[in-house]
Amino acid sequence: MSKVLVLGGTGNIASSTIEDLVKTGDFKKITIASRNVRKAEELAATLKDDRISIAKVDASNMSDMTRLMKGYDVVVNGLPRDFGLSFIKAAIEARVNSIDMTSPNPEKLALDGEAKKADISCIGGCGMTPGVTNLLPR
Repeated sequence: MSKVLVLGGTGNIASSTIEDLVKTGDFKKITIASRNVRKAEELAATLKDDRISIAKVDASNMSDMTRLMKGYDVVVNGLPRDFGLSFIKAAIEARVNSIDMTSPNPEKLALDGEAKKADISCIGGCGMTPGVTNLLPR
């Protein structure tokens, strides 16, 4: 893969994801998308990697998200869960594979047929929980 976009990239979990992508990923371009460009620039400055770029995104505007997603190989959703459904709809419209850090719900799962028609994968529930919290009791 060559290009990854992380929406909500300045959040706690997404910023850790970006750090991991910088350290272990083989992407040629890693884009941090946030409504807070200054905070994204600060994160990029700490990581000091030429592959990082910054994009401003308004997650409440699905067409803005869709437009931004086009041309990426994979898009990661690090936005608050309120944007999860519109994120997946935008990914389907942009025809881009996606990873959603928020938990799946019936409304998101109902979009499976649309994702298949768009010939993309949408993987949900890849954030901190469940996962880390399941390991703690064990």
